[in-house]
Amino acid sequence: MAIIGSSYTLPDAPIILANNILIGQPATATSAAGGFPASAVTNPLTYERWAPATGGSSAVTIDLPFRSFNTIAIAAHTLGTNGVTFTIAGLNSGGGWVDLITQTPTTDEPFVLCFGFIKIFTKLRITINKQAEIGVVYAGLRLNMPLSIYGGHTPDTLGRTVEYKTAESVTGNFLGRTVVRSGYEARYEFKYLGAAWYRQNFDQFARDAITNPFFIAWYPSKYPLEVVYGWTDRTIVPNNSGLKDYLDVNFTVKAVKHG
Repeated sequence: MAIIGSSYTLPDAPIILANNILIGQPATATSAAGGFPASAVTNPLTYERWAPATGGSSAVTIDLPFRSFNTIAIAAHTLGTNGVTFTIAGLNSGGGWVDLITQTPTTDEPFVLCFGFIKIFTKLRITINKQAEIGVVYAGLRLNMPLSIYGGHTPDTLGRTVEYKTAESVTGNFLGRTVVRSGYEARYEFKYLGAAWYRQNFDQFARDAITNPFFIAWYPSKYPLEVVYGWTDRTIVPNNSGLKDYLDVNFTVKAVKHG
């Protein structure tokens, strides 16, 4: 889908959403098909999903801890494939539901909603008008990188990685090809990050990325469709740049392709 802003102008610099406050939170649904429980949306796994037992309007509701957030994201879904219109709403302390956004996606790629103001609700609800699957829901405080990326970066959704098997005849003729696995891969490099900023902000993401995936958009203002839900294959560790009090860091994102 895309990354979009609500009372918020998307920046040039990358946005990262990690440290999900919804992990392990209680979740309920109007109904759930066998093997597709509501609790699936509050873990970071992409293969476990919630799906209603029947068609028509359905909803999944997640209890929120008393913590603020400014970003919500959805991944591992079939909302685009099924032509679903969904609405995200929050329950305020007065007991009233507040609609935050309504969207009709055309793909199954991740969706990220960035608010211009801090939000505090007691519950979060996602309502869908047709039967579909939703696997991952995040909420938290986004990490806005202080430096933009312009050159030398492969856009995440163009960095396709494909494993396949090719069949050839004994005379070398092409007999077909089978895709075994496909996804995305992109490398991020940031230089001259302030050491104090890194320790206070980026290191929270680096520690969470040891065990959990995250959402990342490399150039939100210009390419809002190029957002992925991925993970790293090794620990994110910075290097002292040797110039004043700066740190350099790089990491590779591997992501599943849903759309």
